[in-house]
Amino acid sequence: MSNYPLLDLFLSIVYFFLWVLWIMLLFWIITDIFRSRDLSGWAKAGWTLGVILVPLFGVLVYLIVRGDSMHERQVREARAQDDAFRAYVRDTAGTSGNNRADELSTLTSLHDRGVLSDEEFQRAKSSVLTRSPAADDVPQQTGSRGTNPALYASGVRRLLSSWIQWRMFGYSCAAVLPRDHDLSVTH
Repeated sequence: MSNYPLLDLFLSIVYFFLWVLWIMLLFWIITDIFRSRDLSGWAKAGWTLGVILVPLFGVLVYLIVRGDSMHERQVREARAQDDAFRAYVRDTAGTSGNNRADELSTLTSLHDRGVLSDEEFQRAKSSVLTRSPAADDVPQQTGSRGTNPALYASGVRRLLSSWIQWRMFGYSCAAVLPRDHDLSVTH
């Protein structure tokens, strides 16, 4: 180690991190080239060749010429992924009978038909009204691992599949969405 001073070690580490940063930027730009819908196939091929064959010049020219719209394309794709994920959650969770108004109307119809007595109706109505509003967003499913293994296994599969899709494709969505973007699921 005596032939390699500490400053040279520090510079080597800085060069290594700059090289990693450069590689990440290169991949980000290549991804943006193929994500862009306003470029023709020939333009995509030309930009890709320019970025790969003359990396420093190609990347700098791409950032100068098309850098403004890179963020817009990334936000548009993140919103599309977010909308697709929300639609998937809505379809998977279902929306019937999960909010207070639906439950109260069901209880009222059951009480009017004579299925529920006055005491049962009041007890069920008070439990619905005392429940927190946040619980309306959670789908009500019966069964647990012990009582309903099929329901539990399908829920675990859906959860694992959603998590894998999020990790593979949607990990950068939160970083590109505007601060005022509403992330709550609406029914």
